[in-house]
Amino acid sequence: MLTFAGFWRAARNNLVTGLKETIDSFWKPGYLRRVQKYCPQLKLSDLKPYPAGIRAQAVMRDGTMVHDFFFAESARSLHVCNAPSPAACMSAMRRRPQPPLPFPLVTISASR
Repeated sequence: MLTFAGFWRAARNNLVTGLKETIDSFWKPGYLRRVQKYCPQLKLSDLKPYPAGIRAQAVMRDGTMVHDFFFAESARSLHVCNAPSPAACMSAMRRRPQPPLPFPLVTISASR
């Protein structure tokens, strides 16, 4: 990883954001200020310790992050090199038609 030029370009391009995220992971008042933009009623006492979630991110040679599916294909295999969400990485064979499901799909919507 350290010898890949894309890593260093991505690190340079995201240095400020990475530093802010790191500081906020240690300093609760900073993190609180950031999340209050979305939920103003939160208080410092609402923040509880929780392990960080880490997701692998595909990076191109020029340092740009791949934000969509990225496939590598050969004659006998298809490799999903990037899956943009945990649910998406479990999707089987997204490019080929699938047989119908043996059960009906149910859509649940939240009412306001």
